[in-house]
Amino acid sequence: MRRRDFGRLVATAFATPAGGRPALWPAPRQASKAANARFSTIEALRRQMRESTARLKVPDDPTLLPEWRGRVAVRLRQVLGLGNCEAAPLAPAVTEVRRRRGYRVERIVYSSEPFADVPGLLLIPDGVTPEHPAPAVLCLHGNVPGAKEELAGEIQNPRAAEGLELYHDDYARELAQHGFVAFAIDLRDSGERMHAERYNGPPPMTRPDDLAGEEWRQIASLMAIPLGRTYLGMCVFDAIRALDYLETRPEARRAVTGCVGFSAGATLGAWLAVVDRRVKLLGISGTSASDRRSVASNAHLRRPAGLLPGFFVDLDADLCLAAIAPTPMVFARDGGRGSSGSADVAVIRRVYEGMRAEDDLKIDFGAKAGHVWHREVVLPWFEPRLRALGSRKT
Repeated sequence: MRRRDFGRLVATAFATPAGGRPALWPAPRQASKAANARFSTIEALRRQMRESTARLKVPDDPTLLPEWRGRVAVRLRQVLGLGNCEAAPLAPAVTEVRRRRGYRVERIVYSSEPFADVPGLLLIPDGVTPEHPAPAVLCLHGNVPGAKEELAGEIQNPRAAEGLELYHDDYARELAQHGFVAFAIDLRDSGERMHAERYNGPPPMTRPDDLAGEEWRQIASLMAIPLGRTYLGMCVFDAIRALDYLETRPEARRAVTGCVGFSAGATLGAWLAVVDRRVKLLGISGTSASDRRSVASNAHLRRPAGLLPGFFVDLDADLCLAAIAPTPMVFARDGGRGSSGSADVAVIRRVYEGMRAEDDLKIDFGAKAGHVWHREVVLPWFEPRLRALGSRKT
């Protein structure tokens, strides 16, 4: 056969007919639904996530619980990437003082890392002085419009007023009105820390006009990965440095520091209490941490900033909450939803009981339906215990 004839034969064989597929191209096989599931990477990961269990299981022997708790703390620090966060000198500055009825508000800026400063609002009740200090509370916000101003009730900021209308989360102000030093900070890409640069990359994952901070959180989380860091870990590190700052304030009673948080702030507060035992009392409402089955079922709703590499290998949401023991904790679950973060409360209760701290744990549903700050559960339990703890430390 001549070369020209052979070429014509090949061209004819591989010509694309009207059906749109080369004549010798194999016809697609109609795989079964089960086969398709096994071909899918998403389905494989989803099944692995649902059917696997954390390796750091709660020991049956109560005497081993302190050691287990320490191992959970070490592993959580690792997956958060805290070892790759570098502390800078705090170099705090008071940039503004506002007088409010019954307390004053100081705007603070401190350095968390060499290239990262944190603005915060320190609320100091009237009568609290270096000679008469009060217990302090670190207040962590969720993904809410007004960030620290919202928690402090500084509603001259319209974003804070908007958030308060939705979430009723001015717990820093309420704590100050009740005699506690309250410190609310802006978490990364929230409040004053919102990134100002216009996004010029690929199509945005969210609507930048409405959720600019959310957009930049996802970008920051991806930039952090090559540095061995995580977005959530950086937020926890900023909270650790906030505890460092509170220790420099003579108005705050040393060794008597509580933490409260709502939504994402509740998750960060819980993790902070695991990795930093300076938190002596924890009050959280509507934690956003989810167990592996919840994440597997709603993977399309998860964004990079909310995920920790390797978290589900050794840990789970309920194990981290349990590892807070024996630190006193009140956990308000969102009313009307049946769960909050899908955490297994039985595991939490079991660890507190094993450490003989069952009286230092309260888990209850909020009276209001929906995802809001449940002050009616948290503060009546939290405040007298922190006040009593402060009295014992006198």
